[in-house]
Amino acid sequence: MKNPDFELFAQLFPDTANHFRALHRSVIAESVLDPKTQQLIYISNLAALGYAPAVKSHIPLALRAGATKEEILASLLTSVPAGGLVPILPVLREVAESIDEFLTAQAAG
Repeated sequence: MKNPDFELFAQLFPDTANHFRALHRSVIAESVLDPKTQQLIYISNLAALGYAPAVKSHIPLALRAGATKEEILASLLTSVPAGGLVPILPVLREVAESIDEFLTAQAAG
């Protein structure tokens, strides 16, 4: 699942987007955290910022890395003390629905 906002950013600023992607790859490559933990932290941080499109783009990555629906929802809950409840509320419904949609599509084939 792609983040439509980032896709527009990449279209308007391709060089900068490529540099950002390289930074992201570098951070992931150097991390001692396993991919599931990395994705759960990413989701928690993005949720604290209240940014649903980016959170939703990381759901398939987290699920493929072995995260469960409960772990993803727990990462949202974990972000409440840092980000507050207000940014999380609009993200919560979209995330829960996106997880279910992805799991249903994955089960279908």
